Amino acid sequence: MSDLKVQESPSKTAVFAAVHRTLAHGAHGGPPFGPDRLASVFLPAPLRFLFRFAFLRNRVRRKIERLVPGLHAYMIARTAFFDRWFADALAAQVPQIVLLGAGYDTRAFRLARQNRCSRIFELDIAPTQQRKRACLKRAMIDLPDWLTLAPIDFERDSLSGVLAAAGWDGGQATAFLWEGVSYYLDPAAVDATLAFVRDHAGPGGALAFDFSVARSRAEAGDAYGSAAFFTVLERDHPGEAFRFSLDDEQAGEFLARRGFSHVRLMNPAEIEAAFLSREDGSSLGPVCGHFRFAEATPDQASPVR
Repeated sequence: MSDLKVQESPSKTAVFAAVHRTLAHGAHGGPPFGPDRLASVFLPAPLRFLFRFAFLRNRVRRKIERLVPGLHAYMIARTAFFDRWFADALAAQVPQIVLLGAGYDTRAFRLARQNRCSRIFELDIAPTQQRKRACLKRAMIDLPDWLTLAPIDFERDSLSGVLAAAGWDGGQATAFLWEGVSYYLDPAAVDATLAFVRDHAGPGGALAFDFSVARSRAEAGDAYGSAAFFTVLERDHPGEAFRFSLDDEQAGEFLARRGFSHVRLMNPAEIEAAFLSREDGSSLGPVCGHFRFAEATPDQASPVR
């Protein structure tokens, strides 16, 4: 894969995810819909200033919802899904948690009080991690001793080599969180990542990830909000196109063939019901129709929960 171009700048979609989490926190003030009080740390300076004002945050949020129906709701649900999974891994005292493509994830900080013994490893491309360190330093937020940031190119580097160099212990159980990444990788890189997780999660380890059932507007068909999503992706993020997807009917079999059992898949309706329901029973709204959630356990392991 020597002809692949190495990404030389921080991920723009990681910043966009931080925008969604900042808007959600501003609108909802905390869990369950806006738990990320630290997301604004990673915004560019002009946005950090503008988002201090509620009327501007609301204007941006409404504009996003008009441009890409269901995307903001999906990002709220995605944050809640992985927050719950991460917290469950901490509660189960899984020795190691690996974030594959962490971006500007803040769970190691937000959920620190729940961490009794888990080592956490965040993997991402070097430019994104360098910017993350700079943002944390500017905000005077120190990395805890049990958190390690390790740079990686998922299509070039060896997961085992990168993790081993970072202090990860291949003999201990590991829970893997793979948020907002799989659809940007080529199929070979997805297969290599799944094979590594299968072989190294160990008893008590597991995998949680999200995936897409489409790579383009044409593949998405009439799924809610998807045509607008791919239009914006192609226009504003040409270097971060979708390259991998799974068919709904084949996703379970796909994971089973790669050595995973106890597979749980969530479609858009299930995602909305589980993570976007208000106390009065109403919903924040439907999510973009081409996204799915998945939890899976390697055959030799047992579920985290």
